[in-house]
Amino acid sequence: MMTTKSENLNTSNSMPANVAIPQTVLVAAPTRQEVGRAFLGALTTRDFEGLEACFDSAVQFRALTPNGVREGTGPQQTVAWLYRWFGGADLFDVQSTELSEVEDRLHISYRIRVRKDGVLCLIEQQAYCVADNGLVTVMNLLCSGFRPETAPSTAV
Repeated sequence: MMTTKSENLNTSNSMPANVAIPQTVLVAAPTRQEVGRAFLGALTTRDFEGLEACFDSAVQFRALTPNGVREGTGPQQTVAWLYRWFGGADLFDVQSTELSEVEDRLHISYRIRVRKDGVLCLIEQQAYCVADNGLVTVMNLLCSGFRPETAPSTAV
């Protein structure tokens, strides 16, 4: 015959007032849409530090521009391209932005009117991103290039 030893457990609901009970707070990672809004918010205000905060430390950036393919790894290299394109503009006027999803990809697009070196241009970019745990891990971008504005026609 086996015997078991039981321990006397206090099952009362009273606890001393000085005992802290650890609590776990679960915070959901931002959705793809929230990541996209953060990116557009930082871009449209040219907050380059805020842009870096949108990217994973190992983000893979690829851009197809009229002058060729541009690539970078990590937030600093990724944002360096955006800074190169937009940082020195003395006019930066966001014409439109769009945010949507294509199944598991975040789609971010924007059209911006800029003046660089005295030339007014329009530029449009379309980005397709992978966002995991609230950060962009992959950004594939297609760029129109800086398209010089033409004077409006005055012919009647």
